[in-house]
Amino acid sequence: MVMMKKVFACISLFCIFFACCPDFSQGASVASLTFQSDRTRYIVDSEFEVKLHIQNVERLFGYSIEISFNHRFMDLIKIEEGDFFSSRDLEVAFQQKADTGKGTIKLASAILGRSQYASGEGALVNLKFKAKHEGNAQIMFDQVTLKDDQLHEIDATTENIELSFFYEQELPILQVSPTLLDFGSIEFGTQPEKILSVTNAGEGELRGDVSSANPWLRIRPQSFQGDTDFTVAILSHTLPPNASYSGEISIRSNGGNETVRVTFHSTRDEKRDPPSLYILTPDDNMLTRHARLFILCETDPGAFASINDQRIHVDAKDGIFFFNTTLREGVNTYNISVWDAYDNRRTETITVTLRTIPPELNVSEVPMFTHDEEIQIQGDTDPEASLYFNRQPVQLARDGSFSVSYTVRGEVNQLVFTAVDDLGNSRTVVRVFFYRSVYPNAITLVVGNNTGNFNGRDFPIDAPPILLDGRVMVPIRIIAEIFGAEIDWRPHTKTVIITLRYEEIRLSVGSTEAVVNGRPTPLDVAPVIHNGRLMVPIRFISEIFRSVVEWDQELRRVTIRF
Repeated sequence: MVMMKKVFACISLFCIFFACCPDFSQGASVASLTFQSDRTRYIVDSEFEVKLHIQNVERLFGYSIEISFNHRFMDLIKIEEGDFFSSRDLEVAFQQKADTGKGTIKLASAILGRSQYASGEGALVNLKFKAKHEGNAQIMFDQVTLKDDQLHEIDATTENIELSFFYEQELPILQVSPTLLDFGSIEFGTQPEKILSVTNAGEGELRGDVSSANPWLRIRPQSFQGDTDFTVAILSHTLPPNASYSGEISIRSNGGNETVRVTFHSTRDEKRDPPSLYILTPDDNMLTRHARLFILCETDPGAFASINDQRIHVDAKDGIFFFNTTLREGVNTYNISVWDAYDNRRTETITVTLRTIPPELNVSEVPMFTHDEEIQIQGDTDPEASLYFNRQPVQLARDGSFSVSYTVRGEVNQLVFTAVDDLGNSRTVVRVFFYRSVYPNAITLVVGNNTGNFNGRDFPIDAPPILLDGRVMVPIRIIAEIFGAEIDWRPHTKTVIITLRYEEIRLSVGSTEAVVNGRPTPLDVAPVIHNGRLMVPIRFISEIFRSVVEWDQELRRVTIRF
């Protein structure tokens, strides 16, 4: 346990010195660090050792070294301390950390004892690897720090190592069958096929490629690895008929080279029907709003094709050919032709109409500001179009005209009209207006509730409203607070005078007759004194003061707008 504590203490002290101590190098001799291995070429899957060697070093106390390697080509198996210190009977604290996924190794070592050191040469670390892929790889020094027994830095040079990995070589032997491909007599315009086989008569892996200088020969595939069968086809339509031909196929490989002769005689029968033609897409007389058009057709393999006199490649196996184009606005015409080697021709014509112009849409103007809670909007569009108003469908008249009503939904209102044709082309018109209420203020009172609400803010009531003979009665003080009116109470006659600007209302307790601006006016219910408070009919007074009163029977709530 004492020794373990000593080791950890030395390592910690060593790391602190390496990180923090300044460089006091005084021009001592330069040490040399290299990687040493028995060879620089190794067979894939073989294991090998690389030594981290130091020489010409004087008074070495410890080191910190970071190295990296190409982990794609080799795997790190083991890290061992070298014999540089142990051969001199010096006890050291050795640390190592490897990240095999990144190919990095961190090494550190220090002598357990400040007064000791080592000089000369030897192996600091032994690294064991395994070659895993063919190619070249390096082991490199990334960072090197050497310290002497006074913790001065020792100058050092470094030299990386490059290694090569390869597969163990064996000798393949190329064998080709047959060496002559005689197709005999073939009909002009056809594409007959024969099989050419390549095998390995030796050892190891056979690799190579196949080619021909004759353009009328088609070979698939064109490269090989191991035993392979090739399909050789004659493109007879590329040569004049009623003649004999001879060509060659060259096979090159790591097991040798071979040449195969190809012969055939082409004959021609001119009495034939034209090739078939199927237009798979698009349909004739198609209507679209997309400018890009894809034409896909099928004919007989070996036939030729064109679209609007532009030659199109035909797949030799399935006879498919296609054409990408851009439509012009309006009607587009395409003449699609196919023919064989005897110029027997078949032609079909299709039309495709591009329509991207959206329907016309006219919408009447609306005022920028309005007090109306409902407005009417008129307009017209294409009778064949579909119209939407704020995403809801609108019924059009036969001539395409329309009229819609709109109920305001707040201060800012947006009206969105969209006309869409049968292809999805759309045109949108937007109208925006602002609603300003004739009665911008609102007070809400609830029967039996001591709290009122003014424009969203609650306020207390000294006596709650009551319901008397179907009429809401409120304390006279609320009238003053709501309208800013002046109240004159005459107790000897039990009469109250309410004055607001040029309006004057006289009410008497128990009387169903009021005097408004000097004119007698009947009341539905007379003012009363309830729990010491003078209660007056709120609807009568509010309407005299040109306010609007709304009553909610279910909630027993009255709203005064002014």
